Amino acid sequence: MPVLLLIRNQVLSESEISRLPLGCFPISKEDPLFLDQKIVARAEMRAPIAILLKTVFAMGKAFPDAQFGYEEGFQESDKESEEQQEARAAEIKDLEHDSESSIEDVVDDAIEESHDQGTAYSWQELLNKGKTDEAMEVLASVLPLSQTDHVAIHQHFTSNLSINMIFVCEASIRFQWKTMVLKLRTGLRHPDAKVRSIILKAIGLLAGPALLPSVQLLTSDPDESVRKEAARALKRLKRR
Repeated sequence: MPVLLLIRNQVLSESEISRLPLGCFPISKEDPLFLDQKIVARAEMRAPIAILLKTVFAMGKAFPDAQFGYEEGFQESDKESEEQQEARAAEIKDLEHDSESSIEDVVDDAIEESHDQGTAYSWQELLNKGKTDEAMEVLASVLPLSQTDHVAIHQHFTSNLSINMIFVCEASIRFQWKTMVLKLRTGLRHPDAKVRSIILKAIGLLAGPALLPSVQLLTSDPDESVRKEAARALKRLKRR
């Protein structure tokens, strides 16, 4: 499948790794890919050209000091024609010369065109459009989560966007993701009371008594709905 490469002389720091676009994975300094080719991150993607373009744009926006590489990783049975390969590579190369606003327009137009032709939206695309109910149903259809989706779930929660954090909490409750509770706890100081409330609900339903101290603190929250949810979560946790 196609492989997108991020190239520079220094490996990514922990803070930079957290800025990697969804589906991109860092390369360690001991990896031959870095030692021989200075590759610091890569993404293997079997996706429409629109999604590949969007990933390239996101990588460039996050790491303006880096260069891009692209290689065809198709197996023999999946190879594109030479014309298709050249066209795909040319489109990605053109991104290096376009302005940020024009790239965004091209990518958005390409994505809309691909869906007009019958390509289904992913749960992430639906979430980005604010269609949380549809996104949840699509997410349910792809369970169990792939590594890419698992990383995406964590990144959406740490985005600090209320709609994304609430979506992750609701998904955790619906799909009984008990391993998410420690991650969810980190959002208990979010400024949005709705976020704090849904996190408390998820903790109350999924966590064990070890999180009692964290929940106890929210019983004095300035928002009444948060205080009520904290009280309910405390009762559930104490019964375990």
